[in-house]
Amino acid sequence: RRRHTRLRTVTGVQTCALPILQTKAQDPFLAAKPCWVSDRQVEKNLTVALHAVVPANHPKRAVFNITAVSSYKCYLNGLFIGYGPSFSAHGFHRFDAYDLTSKLKNGTNILTVEVAGYNVDNYHIPNQPSFVQAELRIDGKVVAATMTGNKKEAFAFYLPQQRQQDVPKLSFQRPQMEAYVLGKDPHMWRNSTHPRSEEHTSELQSPYVISYA
Repeated sequence: RRRHTRLRTVTGVQTCALPILQTKAQDPFLAAKPCWVSDRQVEKNLTVALHAVVPANHPKRAVFNITAVSSYKCYLNGLFIGYGPSFSAHGFHRFDAYDLTSKLKNGTNILTVEVAGYNVDNYHIPNQPSFVQAELRIDGKVVAATMTGNKKEAFAFYLPQQRQQDVPKLSFQRPQMEAYVLGKDPHMWRNSTHPRSEEHTSELQSPYVISYA
């Protein structure tokens, strides 16, 4: 069954919704491991950002697979391409597969992901420890992945400061509200090959065994 992303317009950011490809319920990742910032898997309302510099030269096939807890938004060269993940039961996960073949430009591309780990009871998203697992393959080769053994392929992880962590819930229906303190050009990191180094973190851990629904 095909599921399509819902187009959301983000102020000041160009957007393009991509269809999520039909996939089977099996591990879709060749190199990526599920991971999160060390010792912060159950921390409430923590936002983590992933960043990868990806070269391309007339790709014939480029697929980006991703799953996460609690929710993610992904961008290619500053363009919004989708959000998720597809919902599943507590303790089970579905991955999303995006066809980026026509969206990659020849030369350098910037693939970024923002992941929010809520870790709070609500009626919207299961309350379970945060993680993200993501992998981009171009013509069958892994070029970006979470916590891969090859540093050249690894996503860099950041702890962005603009989204405020200590904010209230407005009701039990949803997780925490979103509040931001924006600096100059807050979306620049989505297009930059060198994001702000002070927000970089290399303290990751992967204690997860993922069951795909």
